[in-house]
Amino acid sequence: MKKLTMSSVLGALLVLGLCATQSFAITSTKTYAVSVTLPTQTPILNIKAFKIDGKGTATATDDTWSTEVSSLTLASGDVSFGLTDPGTGATFDVYKSNYYFAIEVAPKFASLSNVTLSYTEGSAPTGQPVDQKLGYKMIASAAQVTYVSATSTSEVILSEKALKNIGTMSLTSTSFPAGTWCRLYVGMWVGRAGTPPDADLKPFVASDKSGAYSGTLTISATAS
Repeated sequence: MKKLTMSSVLGALLVLGLCATQSFAITSTKTYAVSVTLPTQTPILNIKAFKIDGKGTATATDDTWSTEVSSLTLASGDVSFGLTDPGTGATFDVYKSNYYFAIEVAPKFASLSNVTLSYTEGSAPTGQPVDQKLGYKMIASAAQVTYVSATSTSEVILSEKALKNIGTMSLTSTSFPAGTWCRLYVGMWVGRAGTPPDADLKPFVASDKSGAYSGTLTISATAS
């Protein structure tokens, strides 16, 4: 019995010794080249208009954009009389609308070289003075827009004019660096604090004739 016990101990020691001699570290290094090749793309230049519901608030965070529209139309149901300033509570006897429009002039795989705008006055109700037609009553604001994320953009207003004077805006390649695009806002002028951005801007007021006012806005753009 004693001899068997000694043999078992020696066997255990032998196994432990063999395990100790197999302990070692391994180091391996390999280098990989990393590359991505983007395919050649055909430049695209889209011009699309959208009707926006401003909800009658002073901020744009709750505005709702429509699907693409083919005309910038404010029907009689979109227009009401009497404006209350959401900030001060002051009231003004002017026509207003909670709706306005945004026109996206957006290149893809290219940068804007220039955007040319023009407006042609159309018809107005009988008796409406020439200097009180639609081109005087609508404001156009051109903005440089930059992508921020899938749900947000940032923008800088470049120019604001009465719609009749929109052709005087200068929107060139320097206005739109690579990665930016042009957004044109069009809406009814209701006035604002301070000096108007264009002396020709006039709101629709009670003395304006009821009925339809019309005009034509043309947008031409080049990208390269």
